[in-house]
Amino acid sequence: MFEKLLFKSMLQLNSRTLATLFFCFTAGVSMSQTVRGKVIDRQTGLPVAAAVVTEKNTQRHAVSGNGGSFVFDTVALGRQSFFIQCMGYEPQELLNVSVDAGREVVLEIRLDPEIVALGEVVVKAAAPKNRPVNEMAMNSARSFSVEETERYAGSLGDPSRMAANFAGVVASGDQRNDIIIRGNSPMGVLWRVDGFTIPNPNHFGAVGTSGGPVGMLNNNLLKTSDFYTGAFPAEFGNALSGAFDIHLREGNTNKYQFTGQVGFNGFEFGVEGPVSKKMESSFLLNYRYSTLAVFDALNINMGLGRAVPQYQDVSFKATVGKTAWGEWSLFGIAGTSHIELIDSENDGSSWSYGFAGQDTYFGSDMAVTGLTNRKTLSDNTVLETRLSWQGQRNTTKIDTLSQALIPSPQYRSFLGENKYVLSSKIKTRFDSKNILAGGFSYDLIQPILDDKFFTADNRSIVLRDSKILTSKLEMFGEYRRAFSSKLSVYGGLHYIHLFFNSTGSFEPRMGINYRLNSKHSFNFGYGLHGQQQSFLFYLLEKKL
Repeated sequence: MFEKLLFKSMLQLNSRTLATLFFCFTAGVSMSQTVRGKVIDRQTGLPVAAAVVTEKNTQRHAVSGNGGSFVFDTVALGRQSFFIQCMGYEPQELLNVSVDAGREVVLEIRLDPEIVALGEVVVKAAAPKNRPVNEMAMNSARSFSVEETERYAGSLGDPSRMAANFAGVVASGDQRNDIIIRGNSPMGVLWRVDGFTIPNPNHFGAVGTSGGPVGMLNNNLLKTSDFYTGAFPAEFGNALSGAFDIHLREGNTNKYQFTGQVGFNGFEFGVEGPVSKKMESSFLLNYRYSTLAVFDALNINMGLGRAVPQYQDVSFKATVGKTAWGEWSLFGIAGTSHIELIDSENDGSSWSYGFAGQDTYFGSDMAVTGLTNRKTLSDNTVLETRLSWQGQRNTTKIDTLSQALIPSPQYRSFLGENKYVLSSKIKTRFDSKNILAGGFSYDLIQPILDDKFFTADNRSIVLRDSKILTSKLEMFGEYRRAFSSKLSVYGGLHYIHLFFNSTGSFEPRMGINYRLNSKHSFNFGYGLHGQQQSFLFYLLEKKL
């Protein structure tokens, strides 16, 4: 329907107007673009100097500096491939990198240390493109790029809808992006952004769920991230079926760039650029507004009546790369959404969406912000400290209609949660074969639950009227040993403790990976997982 509407609007323009618009658009389009990036050690995250990056189409080379950065000033538009090699690391190949006009391409290349046996030279093939970013992930994990969130059928730029195309994962339906991993409930999926566990990052998402009709995570801000379908590393807890480990990219540190686009998810506008080139600091900001809401504001009838989904969200990230206290980054995601299903005003020409005889008002809001400090303690040891505030809430109002279409109250609710998080993680690499990591996360939780329903005589019955303050503690330790270039073993332990009911769970994790060749491997994984359920299930009043 959207495509037909836009096509009709374009037909109304005369040929001279179209020619003028086409000339103005093409006049400023360059046939090449800048490609730059940073080469880092996959295990420690430290920059790798003297890495040679080759553009395969032209065989031009760029060498990374002391900070791991490299740049190609002019790269032809289209899909390009790059080959990266550095002494002491496995070579890597990036295929089908999309180079578009109007925006620099920024790459983050993670190299694996090369394991060389004494007495012989081992030549390694390029690493698989779907190898997880997290080197502790031995199995049931894969990485995905920004392009993949748009390439798969029905993904709509949403990581969750994209994951429904992977083996062992199915979508619960077309209306929402909830996913079922190996038969488990969608509620068992964990969402993490830049190391922070966050609430449900979807518009119209209810408290305690993990999905919704439209995602808040804007793929224009993402870089290569990980998706887990089970037996995930000990760092990941409070989840039963799977986990998304989303990473946000940094803004352009050289020049300002602006982005605008229109799609299913909404009208979008983004800006990014440097704050201080000397400190390698940058920012990026993206805002999005509901497409259907824009059409409704223009009095374009989409046949929805008043049931027009209204939503908007904003995402940002700011980074400071060089300070005496290490690297700093601050990110935030916030979104609000609401919809009105008013059957009392339905003249019969609009859908009732299964709510006939009712007037329903539903709204959901979510906001999260997180500050990260990354301090290099030595050449092989990195300490990360994080501080976050998170909040979410749902408001619901349901009225029943009499035969005269007079509404009377049936249900009212305000369900929400505020959370304050302090976490820390330390990782050290003794050598190319041994990695040890550990950390903790302490959550101060304030659930706010207030809901009630009404009887036929308009008497209210309270289900919940609770506002408490409690906390949760998670700790983990993990170790990986590479016995050779083919065999790696992983072991870890995760512990979660909920102070509300003084219960805890020790959860061992282990994994074995044996590479048969460059294309095949044998994997074994084990994990015991536990999850704190929503406080909707912990706090309930029943009055007879």
